[in-house]
Amino acid sequence: MAKERGLLGLFGEAFTVHTISQSINAKFGFKSTALMLGTFPESRIIGIKEDYGQRISVVIDFLYLIKKEKAEVYLPKEY
Repeated sequence: MAKERGLLGLFGEAFTVHTISQSINAKFGFKSTALMLGTFPESRIIGIKEDYGQRISVVIDFLYLIKKEKAEVYLPKEY
């Protein structure tokens, strides 16, 4: 449906402590693009028994739906 609507791509999120959600995103071709540290409130995750007692971090994944040409990126000198 997303392709039919002409969307460029899809974002996905996976908890850093939940490798199953990360592997599912990878299975469908998503590529990890960002890491959000401590963004979500402390919570229990189904399938994980450990009590981490800290805020949850997530990996942000992206899947292109339309083939993009490579782009040249020019970073500032300090980077």
